[in-house]
Amino acid sequence: MAKEFEEVTTKVFEFKEVGDTITGVYKEAIEGIHGDDYVITSGGLDWTLFNTTVLASKMHRVKVGDTLRITYLGDVEPKVSKGNPYKNFKVEIEKEV
Repeated sequence: MAKEFEEVTTKVFEFKEVGDTITGVYKEAIEGIHGDDYVITSGGLDWTLFNTTVLASKMHRVKVGDTLRITYLGDVEPKVSKGNPYKNFKVEIEKEV
């Protein structure tokens, strides 16, 4: 019986504009270069979201299997240091009402 190979690809979700949003199911955290990256299933595809400090501080409350929405709020200038601007996000978890 013949076998075939399927290419392994990664679809990366990039937040480019303020208000960019991804809604889906949190599938897993995978080891990235700067800590955990996050895999969200949305529209039948698995999307990887690269880790940021702000995203990591909010994603620790999300459990695998949760439906969530992540919205890019824009870049923020640090208040304490003269460092680089950082990306800010709103992370929402779907709940029963």
